[in-house]
Amino acid sequence: MRTTAVASLLLGLALAAAGCSGSKPLAEKEDTDPEPAVGPDVEAVDTPEALLRASIQFMNALADVLGSIKDRDSARKAEPLLRILTGKAKALEAAAGKVNLADQPVEQLKALEERYKGEFEKARRRAEQEVKRLNADPELSKILNRIDLRNLLN
Repeated sequence: MRTTAVASLLLGLALAAAGCSGSKPLAEKEDTDPEPAVGPDVEAVDTPEALLRASIQFMNALADVLGSIKDRDSARKAEPLLRILTGKAKALEAAAGKVNLADQPVEQLKALEERYKGEFEKARRRAEQEVKRLNADPELSKILNRIDLRNLLN
């Protein structure tokens, strides 16, 4: 039962985040600068623990980026970061498939769930609070709808 909970937690995060890929950009990307570093190093995910740590880093990065949105200008600045996070969510989904949590020892998954559950919940709540904050302001809510971030936390 707990194995299923851990697997659902990780896969649910990645699948929900992948739903944001069809968002409409607020502004076209104007420069060819390298992508800014945001979120986890998803290419380093090769174990269940690394997957869980990367999921926590992802949610914290999402909360940080959403927290930076205060007006239309800051939303435009945040949009490239949100696109990067959407790509990382898809990569986390792929990593979850490669790690194959169903093949992991139940004791190991229970220990990981116990160890990281509080951190993950804290990060998830932070991101949800930022979405609620954005939705509470009519102007910011319009921006959120345009970026279509609601799917990141469903």
